[in-house]
Amino acid sequence: MDILGARCESLKHERRALAVVLFLLARMGHLSSSEIPKIVEWLSTNPRHPMVFYVLPTVMTAFDMVDPK
Repeated sequence: MDILGARCESLKHERRALAVVLFLLARMGHLSSSEIPKIVEWLSTNPRHPMVFYVLPTVMTAFDMVDPK
């Protein structure tokens, strides 16, 4: 049971790390216009998912018109 709990925590950490990387990619302007609607669709179908708190700022950042350079 301890191994299962540790693996669950590891997966949660990996998921958060991937969400942060996705945010950074959006901030640098590397999300294409075809990827953003897919993320918005995921948000609308999963409004209570724990990753919403990470993915929603990513979408908002993708719409930011400030040049990251």
